[in-house]
Amino acid sequence: MPHGGPWRDLPECYGKWITVYQRFNRWSGNGAMERLFTALQEERIIAVEVRVPALDSTSVKVHRHAVRVCK
Repeated sequence: MPHGGPWRDLPECYGKWITVYQRFNRWSGNGAMERLFTALQEERIIAVEVRVPALDSTSVKVHRHAVRVCK
């Protein structure tokens, strides 16, 4: 059965999965992600207008063996 990438499958070099999840969840809730995307747009690092930043298993589908291995 196909599925998205579970938080538990993050490479260890990113730290504990629960810490990464909690940070992402907190940043999403307090507006930090929106400020990040705005700054990336202002610096012309990204050229698309992000009106509703969304990152979940319905928009990101990568097999866990397809991710880049951390060094």
